[in-house]
Amino acid sequence: MKKKDKLDQWHQEGREKTKNHCELCGLWFPDEMLCGHHPFSQKAYPQWRLYPKNRVMTCQQCHNKIHNGQIKINKDQYRPLPD
Repeated sequence: MKKKDKLDQWHQEGREKTKNHCELCGLWFPDEMLCGHHPFSQKAYPQWRLYPKNRVMTCQQCHNKIHNGQIKINKDQYRPLPD
C-alpha cells in the first residue's frame, strides 16, 4: 500500500471512530472538514505516523487553534506504546 493510501486509511479510521465528530469541540463535520492531527509530529516521530493512538480528529477551526497555540493537547493521553 502506498504511503498516501495508508494515511488516507488512518484518517478514515479516525472519522469512523469519532463518528465524524471533532474530538475537541464535539461538533459533527462531513469527512472533508475533519483533520487528523498528530500530537507527536510526523517529522519528529515518523515511526508513530500511522499509530491510531497518535491521532486526534479535529475540525479545521480546532486544528488551526492547536497550531497557533490556542489549544494545548495533553500528549500523555496520545503517546503510542513503544514497538
